[in-house]
Amino acid sequence: GAPGRLVPASPARRALARQMVAAVTQAAPVTLTTKVDATALMALRERWKADRSGNRVPTHNDLLVKLAASALRAFPELNACWH
Repeated sequence: GAPGRLVPASPARRALARQMVAAVTQAAPVTLTTKVDATALMALRERWKADRSGNRVPTHNDLLVKLAASALRAFPELNACWH
């Protein structure tokens, strides 16, 4: 398996997990969306395209994966699962 550690959940987190499972199993699903201003990110990518003179430039997906990985490194408790 993947490296990691088992951290027992606090009573508050267990209660929250029970409520989240109940919400998923007892209520209609809802999808939330949001808009993000990615102007600076797109400008950065365009600068890279101009500066790299033919070398590969990260795709939009590459940039999003990098941002998600950085967030998980900064907040490791987001990278968890319930058993």
